[in-house]
Amino acid sequence: MKKYLLILAVSLSPVLAVAQDISSVITSIGGWVTDLVWILLTLALVVFFWGIVRYIWSEGAGKAQGREIMFWGVIALFVMVSIWGLTNFIGLTFGVGSGGEGQAPKVAN
Repeated sequence: MKKYLLILAVSLSPVLAVAQDISSVITSIGGWVTDLVWILLTLALVVFFWGIVRYIWSEGAGKAQGREIMFWGVIALFVMVSIWGLTNFIGLTFGVGSGGEGQAPKVAN
């Protein structure tokens, strides 16, 4: 675990060094997370198509294995798209947008 924290600290150090404030750090990390999500979605889609290819070209046990690969690819796609939709729905419900300036709450006198 310490090794992963060290790798994370070293990889974030250039971002933190040029950051002028915390919002730019959060924006940068948000960009990385967005890129990671797209990579994972692409990987899940590739796994699903690999299952289709395996199902079509195989016989017997290979077909069952291809069906299982397709099943887990669909499950991964469903989970990621569901979480993405849920977070967008919650963001829209509470008025939290992506990017831009937010308004600070005001205290009534």
